[in-house]
Amino acid sequence: MGNSDSKPSEEGQERQPTPYGISANSTTIKLNPSYRALYSGMISIIEKNKYSDLLVICGSDRYPVHRAVVCPRSTWFEDKCELALRGLDRSSPATPMKIWLEPGEEPHIIAAVLTYLYTLDYGPDGPNLSFGLPQDQSSIHSEGSTATDVHLESPSADIDGSDIFSMISNDQDTEYEEGIRTPTLSSPLQPPTASVDGSPHSASTDQTLHGNADPGTNPNSLTLHCQIYLAAHRFGVPPLAEIAKDKFTKALRNNNSAMDLLPCIREVYRQQSNNPSAFTLKQDVIKAARSRFRKLKEEEGWEALLMEFPEFAADMLRGL
Repeated sequence: MGNSDSKPSEEGQERQPTPYGISANSTTIKLNPSYRALYSGMISIIEKNKYSDLLVICGSDRYPVHRAVVCPRSTWFEDKCELALRGLDRSSPATPMKIWLEPGEEPHIIAAVLTYLYTLDYGPDGPNLSFGLPQDQSSIHSEGSTATDVHLESPSADIDGSDIFSMISNDQDTEYEEGIRTPTLSSPLQPPTASVDGSPHSASTDQTLHGNADPGTNPNSLTLHCQIYLAAHRFGVPPLAEIAKDKFTKALRNNNSAMDLLPCIREVYRQQSNNPSAFTLKQDVIKAARSRFRKLKEEEGWEALLMEFPEFAADMLRGL
């Protein structure tokens, strides 16, 4: 088959396959051996650190992932990879890449988003993948490699995942052998997180894998689902936003703890200035706060919350 025959046809792109007789509108599937094999295969390439062609770097944590998996499900990753390659990304895995996320991104949230891209779910009450690199790995992810390097600002709040590259300053830039001129990191990268039998660790585990290192370890599920919902909008993953919203709504209904609600309220109001999608959660937390007002006002931190976010105090007064 020649090159001209190997390109995907428009007709083929328009037809969406429905394997194993499942209709396009199906909401449930039966986990037959074929589906289990597909799922196990997706998990194994993460657990065994195989075939990665994209390294996502968030602070001192590193996530070796696969463009063929993350790009079709995240418009943000798709846009960044195509922009770095100056055109459609048809070269994976021939052109390995690195992407640096801004320090404002939280590693346990990034891990949860990436877990969803591979499993279509995240914890708690879902799968938890352990991302990491062996300490002795000398592949495309090692320092000084010829991988395309891309330093990015945190993604925008729009669901389409659009944003711009970091601004370049004269006294703070680095030119890579192949890639884009971008500001240097504010601090040097730590050694890559190790992974043995799927369990991440490093020479200094406490520094790179603190209590919130993996999805599902955050004891406050309300705040976790809130953060995942907002991250889904930033990274352009609408199905993840739907799942996170559903989990958030259920957790809000089943969790009567005023102590858990306070940090969730703070997160929603903190994010609303740069993430319009927070407005959807805002209505839910206000309703919950009004119904639990007697408990909330007795909690330590209640008065500080009102002082920090006067808008929340005003929203509460409107309904009392």
